[in-house]
Amino acid sequence: MALTSKQRKTLRGMANTMEPTLIVGKDNINEGLLAQLNELLDGTELVKCTVLETSELTAREAADALVEATGAECVQVIGRRFTLYRHTQRKDVPRIDINEGVYLPPLEDPKEKRMIGRAKNKPGKVAVSLKARTAQKAAKNGLAPAKRAPQRLQATGGTLKKSNRG
Repeated sequence: MALTSKQRKTLRGMANTMEPTLIVGKDNINEGLLAQLNELLDGTELVKCTVLETSELTAREAADALVEATGAECVQVIGRRFTLYRHTQRKDVPRIDINEGVYLPPLEDPKEKRMIGRAKNKPGKVAVSLKARTAQKAAKNGLAPAKRAPQRLQATGGTLKKSNRG
């Protein structure tokens, strides 16, 4: 699945606040690194990686090799860091809606979607982006939405947190 430019933009924004979780060192790419990357991609879908100076590979070479080995998509490469994305089929982990830029809670039933912040036992709710919810609240109160820095949802230890970093 090739990512569109809008989806890449959304994923780049989500990865902006992340710390690298995978390090390519002097051993370059080996079976242990591939196993660790597959586990990370299955659990979080979006992984930020860094390449140490002692590695023989550049960040672009490492990203291309890992994309080929894991079937992931390269979101961006900047300096010695790169970001990879692969949609997971697991139902017990939070998923990323790459069109809206929000984390969806884990689903037990794939046909069931829930709104972020709602109780788990209320099926049939559709995930709505933070921007859309803010506009809905403003319209309900008869106010125009205030202009402010864009907000993103950031995963922090199993909870969702608003971030004003642009």
